Amino acid sequence: MFSTQQTRHAAPAPRPHSHAQGAPGAQALRVLIVEDEAIVAMSLESLIEDFGFEVCAIAATGAEAVALATSLRPDFILMDVNLLGEMDGVEAARRARMATDARIVFVTAYGGGEVLARIRASVPDARVVAKPVSAPALLAAIEQMRPQ
Repeated sequence: MFSTQQTRHAAPAPRPHSHAQGAPGAQALRVLIVEDEAIVAMSLESLIEDFGFEVCAIAATGAEAVALATSLRPDFILMDVNLLGEMDGVEAARRARMATDARIVFVTAYGGGEVLARIRASVPDARVVAKPVSAPALLAAIEQMRPQ
């Protein structure tokens, strides 16, 4: 289990222009990853960086996610539903959206039935991507929500 937060404070060197970044010179989208399984978090981090986006932090609990979202103000939050601690990802996403205008993409193996209903009630404009995550599905979800 992934139980410690990983935060990046220094801005990375500018990345070359890519399809995902938009116009040359545009700032890369900043993404907060909320995932309690280290291997999954590293895989998501790799995908996000491959898309040309910046991972501003990784959190393993809902409380960490809300605190980091509030302080770092990411453009997107990739949120697992089942997290370490008392607060699940749906509640963390709801609280993060109250504090920021970050777009939420749930990355979960539990995207049906009751969980999907809770997501729709708490964060109606969120996207849901099923685990195991494919790069095309994740990029499509982000691009659908990306500000124009």
